[in-house]
Amino acid sequence: MKILLSILFYCTMAGTTATVGSHIEDFEVNTNASTGVFKAFGVAQKGKTVAVTWAAASDDITHFIVERSADGQCFKPVMTMSYNNANAFKYLDGQTSPYLVHYRIAAVKKAGLVEYSKTKKLRSAGS
Repeated sequence: MKILLSILFYCTMAGTTATVGSHIEDFEVNTNASTGVFKAFGVAQKGKTVAVTWAAASDDITHFIVERSADGQCFKPVMTMSYNNANAFKYLDGQTSPYLVHYRIAAVKKAGLVEYSKTKKLRSAGS
């Protein structure tokens, strides 16, 4: 099924709402169940960084985007990594916070479809 969609992106922070972007795109909706791109996904504090680790279960991926959020709803990309035929990946986030931070991974497939990991939360100690 093809859809033409116009989207305005909003984020609410500290009681204010701001438009952070807009996008119009012709895309296909994948109505099938998740293909299970992610075999594993975790976040853990490693010294003064946060280690974001994941494993992929598909060769149909072009790249990954690591995303971070303060509220679990408005995510910002913090890093992009090309898929290199490995099945284990790691990103060290040097921007730790004493507040709860949410992470997720976007797997961008060759056909342009994006599949997201589950969201993981972490509050860094001693930030």
